[in-house]
Amino acid sequence: MFSTRRLGSAEPACPDGTFLAGYIMDGWEKWRVVCLGVLDVEDVEDVYLFAGMTMGLLALGLGMLLQHQKLRKIAAELTIGHRHYSRGSGEGKSKHNHS
Repeated sequence: MFSTRRLGSAEPACPDGTFLAGYIMDGWEKWRVVCLGVLDVEDVEDVYLFAGMTMGLLALGLGMLLQHQKLRKIAAELTIGHRHYSRGSGEGKSKHNHS
């Protein structure tokens, strides 16, 4: 559980370069201080790079899924068309049937 509420009048101390983000309840049901550091430019670039790579991977997966569905549909249509053609044209019958 995470909370941004203040537990008391005294501000808890966070290490230098960090700020108080809130509190989290631990396994012993005690509220602990959560201190976060400010992101610098390189960290933000890393976050954007990770997000861009993740979105690219998801877009690639979606494209592959759509192509797979399209190819299955085409294969099904070709299979149905081939069955219909072979039944209707007499292709499956023996050519030398002279009864």
